[in-house]
Amino acid sequence: MSPTVSVLMPTYGQAHFVARAIESLLRQSYDILELLIVDDGSPDETGPAVTPYLADARIHYHRCEENQGVG
Repeated sequence: MSPTVSVLMPTYGQAHFVARAIESLLRQSYDILELLIVDDGSPDETGPAVTPYLADARIHYHRCEENQGVG
């Protein structure tokens, strides 16, 4: 089934919060969704913090090599 809701989660330097944000989304009762995490070149461990969640086919991660600044 295709997702009916797309959630965009931009992040920069928030490795210590990103797992909590993902967990919060996954606890919602509505689950026909996709989560798009965009790491704006974080200098911390955001990638490793997100990696365990990528086994869920609804979660996608993209990392910019360099910080792009405010969207």
